[in-house]
Amino acid sequence: MSHSVQPEWKYHVDYPKWWDWWVRVQADMHAKYFETMIRHCTSEGKNPIYICRFEDLVKNSAEELEGIMKFLLDMDTLEGTNCARRLR
Repeated sequence: MSHSVQPEWKYHVDYPKWWDWWVRVQADMHAKYFETMIRHCTSEGKNPIYICRFEDLVKNSAEELEGIMKFLLDMDTLEGTNCARRLR
């Protein structure tokens, strides 16, 4: 289990039936997970979610962090808070 070491065999070549089964099962499980998560976060309103991209955090740190803090604190504005002072 490493990002740089490779096993002695190639799953897709040496075990093609198993590899096909594994990929399909994993893809199906991921699809179900994301469908459930998106449904819970949108139409059912069970789990609020805030999505930000790393690239946006790097490019516009203060703006992105302000959005994250507003979401976490459930506030429309951070005016007068410690968060606002720390972001400036």
